Amino acid sequence: MKTALVLGGGGARGLAHLGVLKALENEGIRPDLIVGCSIGAIIGGMYAQNPDIKQVQERVRLFFESEHYQDLNINVLERHRNGTENKDFIQQIARNTIRRVMLNLVVSRLSIMKAEKIDKVIDFLIDEGNIEDTKIPFACNATDLSSGQPVLFREGNIRLAIKASSTIPGYLPPVKNDSQLLVDGAVTFTLPVKFAKMLGADFIIAVDVKQELKPQANFRNVFDVLLRANAVTSSLFAAEVSRIADIIITPPVGDFMWYDFKEIDWLISAGEEATLLRLKEINKKYRKGFFRRLFGSKTAA
Repeated sequence: MKTALVLGGGGARGLAHLGVLKALENEGIRPDLIVGCSIGAIIGGMYAQNPDIKQVQERVRLFFESEHYQDLNINVLERHRNGTENKDFIQQIARNTIRRVMLNLVVSRLSIMKAEKIDKVIDFLIDEGNIEDTKIPFACNATDLSSGQPVLFREGNIRLAIKASSTIPGYLPPVKNDSQLLVDGAVTFTLPVKFAKMLGADFIIAVDVKQELKPQANFRNVFDVLLRANAVTSSLFAAEVSRIADIIITPPVGDFMWYDFKEIDWLISAGEEATLLRLKEINKKYRKGFFRRLFGSKTAA
């Protein structure tokens, strides 16, 4: 049995993935495949390269203490937030992007931030190399703006792939890859369980850190209507594809904004505790698959 761990997108809420990995590692559960989207691609890629959660967590903490994090100016978005607005990661970015563009009339630009900002982030967190060189097989997804189709990276430059998967549309410029213009994988598949299945996974553990779609009655302008329509579609689609997973871990992080990275300790704990609650079920299925792989050929003989 091939076990896959799928780590979804969700901005800062994705720091809960660190807690999930900690709980699984402490239990001796090592996935045969990691598939990540956006923040899930970053955390998943780090762990795939170096399957030691203590070292991965330390590297993440060092990043938040570095000038590279400060240069992202995440706090700028918080200052522009209206408390009544939808908190969804992609939705909130879209709102702030629209405001910033309209206020500053930067109609000739594709993003608020320059590409060099995300380059430094990825270089700090991800080792140089190719996807096929990771210690745990890894894949991540992005979205091609040119074709409107999802893109799956399963080989090639790992930094390029993860950069594309985590490039927030409007905030960061699209990543050029041949004829493709790539942005955040969460635009199409925030929880890419479909790809894990496609890559041969028999048992899929998915970690969902997106926010629940809550009722909304007030729409102030056309942008509110368009963004809400997109949120509804994304929510329904995510619910459909999530049924592919055998285990869905949902850390209680829905009240956190996508930029609440300062809450790293709480988010890690939330991920760990949510995993511990499902550990008995995970263990039963994981061990069953392990012994099936170990003795399967003898039984068949």
